[in-house]
Amino acid sequence: PKNFYINITQKDVENGFYVNKAGKKVEFKKNDVRETVETKRKTGIEFVLTQDHTFSYAIAMMPEEKRKQAEKMMMDLAERSYNEIFKEYLTDHAGNEGKSAYYLYYHNDSRQGLPFSHIHMKIPNILELPNGEIRAIEIPEITQKDFHKKLDAMYKSMLVQEWNKQFGDEFPVEAYDKKGKSIKENSLGAEIKDWRVAFDKESLDKIKKSTKARDMIDSHIEQEKKTLF
Repeated sequence: PKNFYINITQKDVENGFYVNKAGKKVEFKKNDVRETVETKRKTGIEFVLTQDHTFSYAIAMMPEEKRKQAEKMMMDLAERSYNEIFKEYLTDHAGNEGKSAYYLYYHNDSRQGLPFSHIHMKIPNILELPNGEIRAIEIPEITQKDFHKKLDAMYKSMLVQEWNKQFGDEFPVEAYDKKGKSIKENSLGAEIKDWRVAFDKESLDKIKKSTKARDMIDSHIEQEKKTLF
């Protein structure tokens, strides 16, 4: 019969057989096994754009038209983020810039059905250089400690500015510190941790409690995935 090749695992080699699609054991001679090493590259790069949970709850409280406006604003900001923040880091291994593509999709809730507005930005791992060559995208900066923190801060700065323009009168925004305390504009030397919609304390406590429960469930799900796979 004509020779043919199949892919087997190291465990199959140790056993001296593999199980075919029909569920039958197929024995083979270890001398017939050819070992190869394959280099796998990711087919795409993904960034998830998020913000403080209070923005998600504020959007969920809005009437339909306002909610659509807020969701469009976030998609527009994601597009701006690609062009003004992420794009400059998309180069090949030699640092050459080129054309790339991206696509976005918006989620307005979490796995538990709680408000959680966030956007997934997917960038296919393909870069077209000016001379027409196609290369894989390399982002050496992604391994740097403060890379994600820097991008996150730039995105949130854009978000706060645009949110204040469109929704600041009804849902004002405030900065807060590591202890969750509000930082006033005239506070000197205060270190800003993040920005949030300035709900009353009772509402903030409820949101904090619900998001902690969500984070615990997500953590449990991720741990279960690691166990299974």
